[in-house]
Amino acid sequence: MQEIFREDKKKIEFMNNSSMNFPPHIHESIELVHMTNGRGKAFCNGKCYDIAKGSIVLIFPNQVHYYTDFSSDTKATLLIIKPDLLTQHSQTFLNKSLLSPHYITTKDDQNLISLLDVAFDEFKNQAKTEVVSSILSAFFSLFFEKAPLEQIDDTNDCASKILKYCKQHYRENISLDDISNNLFISKSYISHTLNDKIKISFNDYINSLRVTYSIKLLEEKKHNITEIAFLSGFSTTRSFNRAFQKHMGVSPLKYRKTT
Repeated sequence: MQEIFREDKKKIEFMNNSSMNFPPHIHESIELVHMTNGRGKAFCNGKCYDIAKGSIVLIFPNQVHYYTDFSSDTKATLLIIKPDLLTQHSQTFLNKSLLSPHYITTKDDQNLISLLDVAFDEFKNQAKTEVVSSILSAFFSLFFEKAPLEQIDDTNDCASKILKYCKQHYRENISLDDISNNLFISKSYISHTLNDKIKISFNDYINSLRVTYSIKLLEEKKHNITEIAFLSGFSTTRSFNRAFQKHMGVSPLKYRKTT
């Protein structure tokens, strides 16, 4: 199931899932989960949310998130969409964040759920991307009327500064010392922030960025595995294979053969 987190395969992906037990990951897409049965836990930026039938979980781009402890009767609709398809809401996804990524629907949210269902039906019927995205734009317009948003203040948010720096330099030989020297933040505070805020170690976060980038190169099929390892920021093919297996559940070579 890990391949749903590829960055460039499609701009919209809809699917019905019976399992949501995914490890920590990030991507530049918007991710939405609508639980139609069962229960489990969703983690976003270090906070845990108990989700069940009727729950909607909305993950903004570049938020570390994962799901676990799902019951055997779980059924969920999963949406992955590129922000650039929702031009009406692009500034919201860029400059704001939800007070909570977990929204519990009620009987008053039937119009909201209907829009999501219609978008999914159009997707399954292979409607044009513009049609599906316009329905989803209407869905998010209604959703943001119900779910409180807050402004992101990058200048005062150490976690955002650290993540942004990692995002810009992960293909280099980046270390805690580099971040500390460039952002004037102690190494211990950086480690504490990553572990406390997003529940992921520095090395795992960097490797998740590198693996995500390597997926693009694997799908392009222009480079061999060794070249992709170095282009993605790994120092050896062995470390690349180990990280890829951990994050994606398969080896880079096997992943390429299935794409």
